[in-house]
Amino acid sequence: MDAAKGSVIIPIISAMGGVGKTTVSLMLAYKAVRDGLNTLILDLDPTAGLTLRVFGDIGYQALLEQGKTLMNLIKQFNKGAKVNLTDHATLMGYARGYGIDVMAEFNEVKVLAPGEEFEEFFAERQYMDVGNIIWNILDKAGVNQFNVVIVDTAPFFDRRYTLIAVRRASKAVVVVRPIVTDIMRTERMIKKLMNFFQEEDRQPPKFIIVFNFDPQRLAREATTVIKSLGIRVFKGEVGEGSKPSFRAVQGEGSRMLERRLRDFISNFKDYVEFSRYAIPYFKAFGDDFPHESIKKSDVMHLELAMNQIMRFYGLEGESPYEEEEE
Repeated sequence: MDAAKGSVIIPIISAMGGVGKTTVSLMLAYKAVRDGLNTLILDLDPTAGLTLRVFGDIGYQALLEQGKTLMNLIKQFNKGAKVNLTDHATLMGYARGYGIDVMAEFNEVKVLAPGEEFEEFFAERQYMDVGNIIWNILDKAGVNQFNVVIVDTAPFFDRRYTLIAVRRASKAVVVVRPIVTDIMRTERMIKKLMNFFQEEDRQPPKFIIVFNFDPQRLAREATTVIKSLGIRVFKGEVGEGSKPSFRAVQGEGSRMLERRLRDFISNFKDYVEFSRYAIPYFKAFGDDFPHESIKKSDVMHLELAMNQIMRFYGLEGESPYEEEEE
């Protein structure tokens, strides 16, 4: 367990935008609740991308007006009020009240929306450890009542949010596309995070790299990660009830990417591991997720991919599909 006195904190971070952090956060929440874990998603992106995806514009505006946000929780605490996280986080099932359907599996997942005053909050505390301040308040508000706290963040371009996310975590999930630019920027991000922890004489977190990409568009890159790392890349959508199928090596890979990956592994061998499965890049896990039900075959892919992350955190969730690999 991580430092939040019983909660496992799972930051979902990236060096680049648009790599699928929000989708991975939702997929992981889906897996966690299926494993019987009381789950909170902390939306630490000031654009509120995850909250908007779940509740829509009208729903998010309602949450702001009701004060059901992280920023309002902090304001109430600073006024001396006794705060309880359950009064500020919102069940995803409530999205139906705003005319947005969600899959039944998400009914009991709670989302803590960010709020709109982060810039002012940072400006007033520019010489303070904002991450520690926020996590101390969350401790007081009862974050430990959740088994799992999944933290969706802004990209590392604005590193403040990533630093808050990893402040109390011993491990972090890094979502990456297998392209040279992403790998190089991810390498720089991890170096900066490790320096941050070492400057405070603290142990840096461990990282699990999860690839999320369309293997049809990035065919050479898919071949490279299969050959170089043994990553299992799903072939595509499969028939209902069929076994998962995985992409075979097709043609030549990218030598530049292969060299970059080799250097990456050499530089971070004690701190980084790679998930065995790439995220299934299917339509079912696009913007309609978590609003439309997904087929059993797609659940199969999600379970396999997310179980790798759960095991990384010592959460030995069961996947009925493990023995169905080819």
